[in-house]
Amino acid sequence: MDFTLKLKPSAPTGYYNINVSVEKEGKKQWAHGAWLNFRVEAFKPAQFEVTAKLTEKDYTAGDTVKGLIAGKYLFGGAMKFQPVTWRLRTSDAYFSPPNHDGFFFGKLGWDEDYESPRSKKLTEKPDTLDKNGTLKINYALNQKDINETVSLLFEADVTSPSRQVISGRTSVIIHGGEYYIGIKPSSTFIASDSTLNYQIVTTKKDGKRLKTQNLTAKIYERQWHSIRRAGVGGAYEWETEKVDALIDSSEISITDTNEVIKFYRKHIFMLAEVLMSLGRGVMMTE
Repeated sequence: MDFTLKLKPSAPTGYYNINVSVEKEGKKQWAHGAWLNFRVEAFKPAQFEVTAKLTEKDYTAGDTVKGLIAGKYLFGGAMKFQPVTWRLRTSDAYFSPPNHDGFFFGKLGWDEDYESPRSKKLTEKPDTLDKNGTLKINYALNQKDINETVSLLFEADVTSPSRQVISGRTSVIIHGGEYYIGIKPSSTFIASDSTLNYQIVTTKKDGKRLKTQNLTAKIYERQWHSIRRAGVGGAYEWETEKVDALIDSSEISITDTNEVIKFYRKHIFMLAEVLMSLGRGVMMTE
């Protein structure tokens, strides 16, 4: 059965409930069937628009983010001296420098303990648009807050004299370091006591190889220890703990003339971690 309810223009705003019941056969009683609720709000067409733009297509941790917020009425006038609240927020992102097919850059999803995507507010500030209806913002990206590649959301909320709020937003990539470390394994599955070959490369964000770089390559064996424990009410639950054991570590040097670096070890490969020994680099785990 389809049912349509048309609200009157004078209908009050707020929450409404709909209950659907059916009559019990042979009885003058009603059995509850289903219900839902909805909200009625006053609709007001947008009277202005808001834009939030950044000066660069991407940034690196340690840079200063520069942006411009602009509010303009649809009839063409600037939103002079109107209140605005702007914020910067980061979230998980992945970046792969071009021309390096098969290489993994940055942390892989399976190493995140099945966590939901992370989001972090860097700053939020109330301010006022100037006589031109604009506001310039500057924010220094602290390297302590950003140690890997993330997506940066720049968002601004402008409020009109009639209390209507409209937002503008844009997003860019923030690189966690000045260069990337990539690993290309010969296989993602190997037999016990077999040899694993993997290639390592260091590049800039545009894919250009770097000159000689000294790295520390580490190999870990990962194990999951599971224990069954009695929980609430006597029900048994599984508790799992992740344990990483360092198996081997080697100092290696990569030059811009080397196509790849091969590193050999006879161990069950669970996790390889590569760290730059000098400078700002984006860690790679595979």
